[in-house]
Amino acid sequence: MTKRRYREDRYINFPIQLLKGFLKGVQGSRSDKKYLHVLQSAAYFAAYKQASKMELGDYGERMDSAVTYLGVDGDLGGEEAYLKGRRISDYVDQMSFGKRPAMTGMKVSVLQRYKYEHVSERQVVCLLGYLALKSIIGNKAYSKTTNQFWLSRMAGEIKAIEADILSDIAPEVSEMNTRRKLERLRNDLIDGWGLSYYGKATRGFYVSFSMPLEDLIFQVEKKRKATKEKARKIRENEAIKKAKDRLNGFDCGRSS
Repeated sequence: MTKRRYREDRYINFPIQLLKGFLKGVQGSRSDKKYLHVLQSAAYFAAYKQASKMELGDYGERMDSAVTYLGVDGDLGGEEAYLKGRRISDYVDQMSFGKRPAMTGMKVSVLQRYKYEHVSERQVVCLLGYLALKSIIGNKAYSKTTNQFWLSRMAGEIKAIEADILSDIAPEVSEMNTRRKLERLRNDLIDGWGLSYYGKATRGFYVSFSMPLEDLIFQVEKKRKATKEKARKIRENEAIKKAKDRLNGFDCGRSS
């Protein structure tokens, strides 16, 4: 295989809905692997969005410029590719009911590697888990989430959905809903994808791809301490108010 040159400085962003069915056919032939179709649709979407910002040239020329800018495959260029990207964008708008869709993203180098190089099923699952967490964190430095919300995003759903519903609409994702499989995925993301994870003494867990673990723990515990102090202050103020109300009632009763 010819060595491909990747541009490390470009990202593509796309709606989480495109992840639906990501794990289907992952063990089958290349044409059966749904994740390849998802990645191609993501590239079409990102290139179309970039092209739609441009003012010079016709649709095909704008798409060619967008493809060059992003560093994705040249076969995504041309007017037909532009129109396909627009159809994908229109589909997402319909699925989002006019609201801004939840977005995720990855480096173009990752996109190209998964499209053209051999990757294992475990690596495909890692990419899906990564994209789902990226959509949850968004533009924040870190975020708190739950396994159910994480799995729901892996299924391409905006909101957290119940386990029984998940098993119906995304059985491939639902099969991962065990402590052992989720722990394995989490550890793979920590070891190979730069994930910082913290879940001590809390419902759910905190994740970040931009903060070192120590910084994540510091921010979580600082916020937890501030929350506890605020709650303690509220309880103290309530106790003071009740005590004063009792004193006022006692004084009124004595004067009568």
